Amino acid sequence: LSIMVWLTCVVAAVVVAASGATSARAATAGRAMFGDPRDHRSAGQRALSKEEVATVKREYKRGVDAYGRNDAQTAVDAFRTVVRLAPALPDAHLNLGVSLERLQRYDDAHAAYANGVDLLPRSVTLLTALCTLENLRRAPPPQSTRELCRRAVRLAPDDPRTHHNVAVAAINAFEFDEGLKHMRRAAELDPSSSVYAAGIITALSRAGGCEEMRSAKWDGIGVSVHNEESRVIRSRATADSICNINDTRAYGLYDHGNERHLAELAVHQTLKNVPPCQNRFSLIKRYRATNVYAGLDEPVKVLRYENVCMEGDSGVVYSERRCEIYYNDHLATQKVAEHFSGLGAAQRTIHVTRPAMSVMQQRLVNYYHWVVEAAAKLAYLKNHVFPKLRKSAGGDSEMMPVYVLPDLDMARETVKLFQLNEDDILYYSTTDSVPPGADGPSSGKQRYLFDELYVIDWRNHAAASADVWNVHVPPPVAVRYIRTELRRAVLGGSGYEADDGGDTKLKVMFASREDAGARKMPNERDLVAAVRVAVAEFPNSSFDVYMGKGKTIEQQVRSYADADIVVGPHGAALTNMLYMRPGGGVVLLPMRPLVDQCYVRLPERLGLHQHIVDDYGAYYYANFPYADEAVVERTVAAVRAIARRVLDGRR
Repeated sequence: LSIMVWLTCVVAAVVVAASGATSARAATAGRAMFGDPRDHRSAGQRALSKEEVATVKREYKRGVDAYGRNDAQTAVDAFRTVVRLAPALPDAHLNLGVSLERLQRYDDAHAAYANGVDLLPRSVTLLTALCTLENLRRAPPPQSTRELCRRAVRLAPDDPRTHHNVAVAAINAFEFDEGLKHMRRAAELDPSSSVYAAGIITALSRAGGCEEMRSAKWDGIGVSVHNEESRVIRSRATADSICNINDTRAYGLYDHGNERHLAELAVHQTLKNVPPCQNRFSLIKRYRATNVYAGLDEPVKVLRYENVCMEGDSGVVYSERRCEIYYNDHLATQKVAEHFSGLGAAQRTIHVTRPAMSVMQQRLVNYYHWVVEAAAKLAYLKNHVFPKLRKSAGGDSEMMPVYVLPDLDMARETVKLFQLNEDDILYYSTTDSVPPGADGPSSGKQRYLFDELYVIDWRNHAAASADVWNVHVPPPVAVRYIRTELRRAVLGGSGYEADDGGDTKLKVMFASREDAGARKMPNERDLVAAVRVAVAEFPNSSFDVYMGKGKTIEQQVRSYADADIVVGPHGAALTNMLYMRPGGGVVLLPMRPLVDQCYVRLPERLGLHQHIVDDYGAYYYANFPYADEAVVERTVAAVRAIARRVLDGRR
C-alpha cells in the first residue's frame, strides 16, 4: 500500500488557510508531490475547515491502520472519506483502489483509479495503477488501455513502471516488438528489478527470440543478476518449453522456480495460512492416493484423497498432513503460488462435507482443454464414480456425491448434455471479480476443504520431464471415450447410426483462425479457394469454412459430425476433429517449433489419417507467414491424397 509519511504536508497542500491565502510551504509541497498544482483546481479542491482537516488526517491514518491489520473494508470506508474531502490527494484515490483490490472488488477499484485520473490527469501514480489493473483484467487489452499506458510514459519517461505497463499491454495485444522495446527500457532504468528482467525473457519468448535466448546472453538483458529469483527462473522455464521441442530442462526449472517463489514468500511472511509442506512440492512427482476403481481402462485411474484443500481454481490439491498434491497443468504451480502470495489468497474457506468429484482442469476457458481433457474426466466421473458413491450413500442426502466444476458456459452446457442434476453440482469461480453483496461458492476466490475428493488421473509421469506441453494429453482410450460420449449426447443413440461406411459423400471442413488473436494466415482466403477447387474434383463432395468462436459445443458437434477431412492451422478449432466420422483425416498447418503437439496426438489417438504441411508454420504467439504457391500446392496435394484414402476405405 502506497502510504506516504508526508501526510501532514499533503493535507497542508490542499488546505487553504482561514485568511484565504495559500502558504508558500503548501504551494511548494504541492508542486513536489502532485506535479502541476493546476491539477488541484481541476480536482475541484475547495478550502477545508479546521474540522475537515482534522477529519482528513484522522481518516487517512484510520485507513492506513486498517489496511495494515488486513481490515480492507474499514480502509475503504476511511479512504472514501478522504477522497470526498481532499480529491486532489492522489494517494487517497490510490489507497482506495488498492483496498478495494484487497477485497477483490476489481470493478470498484477500477472506478476509484479512473475517477482519480479524471480529477488528476497528470498523476503518473494513478495512471500507472489504472493501467496495471486494466492489463491484468483485459487480455488482449483494447487500444484505450494501451494509450493510457503510453500517456503515463509521456508524463514520466524515466519511470520504469510506465515502460513496463506499456510493454505488458503491447505483449498482450501481440505487438511484441513494442513490448520488447519498452521492457528493455524498464530494465535499463531499474537494473535491480527481477520483474523487468523476467519480462524481457517473456517478451523474447513471445516475439520468437529463441536464438537470443538459446545463446544464453543473459548478461546483455540483465538477467544474470537475478537468475536465482523465482520469477526469472519460471520465465526461463516457459521460454525453454516454447522454444525447444521436448526440452528436458523446463520441468526442472518450473520446480526450482516455484520452490524459490514459496521460499521468498515465506521470508516476507505472506504464507501464514499455507501448509508448511508447500515449499517441498515437486511438479513431476507422483503423490500417494488411493486408486479406488482400478477397473477403468488403463491408464485412466480414479484417485481418492481425504481432508485436502483446493486453492481457488489453481488446479492444485494439497494436504497439510501428508503433503499430497495433485496438479493438472504445467502452469498449475504458478497459479497456486499466485493464490498463496497474500493479496491473491482466498478470502474464505468453503468446507465440502459431501464426497466431491472434480475435473481439476486448468486453462478452463480454452475449448480444446475443456472438451478433450475436462469433459473427458467428467464423463468418467459420471459413468464410473458417481453411481458407486450414490449407492454407498444409501439414501443419506448428506453423503450424496457432488461434482465440483468451474462456473463457465462450457461447463454448464456439458452438464446439460450429460443430463446431470444441477443439485449435484458445486460451481467454483474462475474470476477474481466479486459483485457487491455477492455470496455463495461463485463469488470470487475461495479455498475449498474437501473431506473426500475424487479425481481422474491419466498422466504419464515417466515422460513428464521430457514433454512439458503434452504430459496432460489424454491417452487414446480417453480420447475415444469422450468422442463417443459427446456424439451420443448430441446425436442420440450410439452416436454413429448416421455413418454409412459405404457412401461416397466427402465433406471437407477448413478450421479458420481469421477471428483469432495469433497464428492467423495473411492469405488464408487464397488457400481456402485452392482447397475448395480440389475438393470439387470429387463427386458428391462439399466444402465449408468454419469459425467456432461463439458457437456452443452442441453446434460444433453437429457441424463436424459428418465431416471426413479437417484442414487448418494449429488452434482450438481443430478440436472439432474429435467429432468427425471414423476413418477421416486431418491436414495440419503446424506451429514451429512444434512444441505443443496436441493436434498431432489427437488424430493419432482417433485413428485418423494425418498430414503435417512441411516447411511452413507459425511461432506459437505469432501469425503465419504468407503461404506461397509451394505451400498451397503441398496443402492441396495432402487434401487430395487423404480424400482418396478415405473414399478407398469405404469401398
